[in-house]
Amino acid sequence: MLAGLLLLVTVACGQTYGVEESDSPGSDTQSGVTSNASLPSWNDPNSGLEWTNQKEPQRLNYPDAPDYCQQLSPSIWRLPTIDEARTLLVGCQETLFDGPCNVSLEGCLGKACGNDECDGCQLLEGPYNGYYAPGDLEVREDWYWTASMVSDSDRSVWIVRHTFAAISTSKTEWERAVRCVR
Repeated sequence: MLAGLLLLVTVACGQTYGVEESDSPGSDTQSGVTSNASLPSWNDPNSGLEWTNQKEPQRLNYPDAPDYCQQLSPSIWRLPTIDEARTLLVGCQETLFDGPCNVSLEGCLGKACGNDECDGCQLLEGPYNGYYAPGDLEVREDWYWTASMVSDSDRSVWIVRHTFAAISTSKTEWERAVRCVR
């Protein structure tokens, strides 16, 4: 008998949910969903990456954000790089991955790299319900952490926002939304 068999169930629109089946008596997971398993994910058909996809993402300061991702199961989750996070900014030419915003792992990660194009586009005029994000991705009006530190600051990290497709920086002690990737 298998107790705690973890199944990944993929449903319409690329959503994936972890579901735990338990045949042990007195299991407290009557619904079959474990605490981490209730965390939905979305598979990006363009990049091949899988992203956590919560309506209300966890808000943490930067030192706690990578640990949060690593504690998710069933496999290793992590914070995205700035390049990976930029693949989720859609509909704004200025901040597309290969657009004129200078911020990238291979290009420039210093504070001065955040040129005017990194400010993005018009607020809530993106192609998907006003957001600059893939249509199946849950987004909120918040900044999301990346794993990319600002190269000329030991207390700043690059962040992205889908309400106007912006790329900016944040102090590590501030709380931001966490979207993990694998």
